[in-house]
Amino acid sequence: AGQNGERGQFLGTVRRACRGYPLQRNFTISNELGDPALQITCPFFSFGWNFTLRDLDGNELGAISKKWAGVVQELFSDADNFGVGFPRDLPSRSKALVLAAVFLIDFCFFEDNEVQQDQRRRGYRSSGIF
Repeated sequence: AGQNGERGQFLGTVRRACRGYPLQRNFTISNELGDPALQITCPFFSFGWNFTLRDLDGNELGAISKKWAGVVQELFSDADNFGVGFPRDLPSRSKALVLAAVFLIDFCFFEDNEVQQDQRRRGYRSSGIF
C-alpha cells in the first residue's frame, strides 16, 4: 500500500524515445496523465553504461549506471548490478518510475531473451507501463 493506503494505482509510463535512435539510448518517463515528466539519456558512443536522469529542461538530476560485477558474475550469470541516484526531494511517484526504468534498461540492453531478439528483428521500440 502507498502512503495513503492506495493499491494498484497507475503511476505512469517509461518509453524508449526515438530521438537519436539508434545512436542514442534515450527514455521518456511520463506521469499518469501521459505528460512527459523526466528524461533518461545515454549517448551511444559514451564510455560504459551511464544513463543521465534529466528534467524536461535538460538539467541533470541523477544517474543510472550498470556496475561491473566481476569476471565470474559477468561471464557465468545473467545477474546485473545497477546504481541509481536521484534527488531526495523528487516525488515518490517519480522515484518509483525511475526504478521501473532501471528494469526496462536492463531488459532492453542486458538481457538475452526471446522477446528482445524478436523485437530486434522487427524493429520495435521498447516501453513499459507501470
